Amino acid sequence: MNILRRIFRLTDSSDERVKKITTQIHAEFSMLILTIAFVDVIIRGVVLDTPTKEWIPSLVLIIIYSLYYTIRQILLGILNHDIETDGQLRKRYLEILVGVFGGLVYAFISISKNQGLPESTTGWVKFTLLFIVIVFVINISIFYIMRLSHNKNKEYFD
Repeated sequence: MNILRRIFRLTDSSDERVKKITTQIHAEFSMLILTIAFVDVIIRGVVLDTPTKEWIPSLVLIIIYSLYYTIRQILLGILNHDIETDGQLRKRYLEILVGVFGGLVYAFISISKNQGLPESTTGWVKFTLLFIVIVFVINISIFYIMRLSHNKNKEYFD
């Protein structure tokens, strides 16, 4: 077990400058890997139009990295570090929701343009319920993520 700890440790040095440089090197390397994966998805998925099974591992890597990075930001309270009061939090929340709602309207228009509008009442009910559920889930998740990050930020600075 100690061998694994030594292998995966960033540095053995007690010097703060060396630790900071080592951490920066690891951050730059992870961004390089993420960029390579992103370019791989673009070239193989969009330009060459290869089967999904060839570029899906790169997409999974991008998704895992993005989720990990976002979760770490939330848990450390640095996602919305510039928000100090509840009024600013509410204003920022509304700004994000306007953008999300605009994206959902764009998705609605794209889906209806490509697949056509539902023709039956049941189709319209399903489509409307799906839209409402998506809006509700996104709304609640954004609210709790912002609230959690804001509370962590307040804990840290108080």
